[in-house]
Amino acid sequence: MRTLLARHVPSHGVFGEEHGAERTDAEYVWVLDPIDGTKAFITGLPIFGTLIALLHRGVPVLGIIDQPILKERWLGAAGRPSTLNDRPIKVRACAALDKAYMYSTAPLIFPARSPSATRRWPTR
Repeated sequence: MRTLLARHVPSHGVFGEEHGAERTDAEYVWVLDPIDGTKAFITGLPIFGTLIALLHRGVPVLGIIDQPILKERWLGAAGRPSTLNDRPIKVRACAALDKAYMYSTAPLIFPARSPSATRRWPTR
């Protein structure tokens, strides 16, 4: 991804989990996570993907989640409806934070001061 960006948009910056930051003061900065869910990927679980975001002067203008095994591509772009596989999507109504859903492949990474929230999470 970095090679393609360097070739096609050399003035853009890049920030990535694996290879650090380059030109993060640029007008446009790409944020890359080539394999989000590394543990899942390594162990063969199909819950990993590639995350790509684009910031313009520090403001997100594009976000992509691509999950190739599940054949799902989530796309959010400023000023446009978000999509899943080119079909419009939207969030569900949620009146309060304590009614929201949160999912994590590793809930134990969260601080011990929030055990009540993690106890409510479904387990396998």
